[in-house]
Amino acid sequence: MHILVGLVSALGLIAYFVIRANQVNQAGRELLDAASEAKGYVRRGLWRRRTEVDPTRNIEDPRLAAAVMMCAVANADGDITEREMTAMLGLTEAHFQMPRGDCEALLSEARWLAKGAKDLSAFLQRLSQPIAACCTEQELADLFAMLEAVDRVEGGGSAIVADAVANLQRRLAAA
Repeated sequence: MHILVGLVSALGLIAYFVIRANQVNQAGRELLDAASEAKGYVRRGLWRRRTEVDPTRNIEDPRLAAAVMMCAVANADGDITEREMTAMLGLTEAHFQMPRGDCEALLSEARWLAKGAKDLSAFLQRLSQPIAACCTEQELADLFAMLEAVDRVEGGGSAIVADAVANLQRRLAAA
């Protein structure tokens, strides 16, 4: 009888250790899952921050900034028309002294960048940094003339565009 009690006790002790080892194993898996989720959360946050960056903030070329401004002005009253595109192409060729192919490529990129323009005045302000950094007063006057010319292509000028350009002129004059 005492042998039977010893065997049952030994089996109980083995079962206890097996169950405890299984619980430790489960806890370890849960800890690894939590660490993996935390790592994934950090990666998602970094990726989201990288993809939500406004591409206009990376513009350093004042010609590209001016072209984006022209496209934003043309977008202010709806989609860019063929007449507005032709006018912008002529203005970029004349003022930037670039070959037609380069002007077309510049305006293509500018149209893509200008699609995010919701508030025209704020959008033009964001783009003013590369222009303020390296443009002379004559180049600034040319820029404002270009923006006004694009605004007048489809008839009369827009009050929204005139106000946004006036705000831009004040900001650049103060810089």
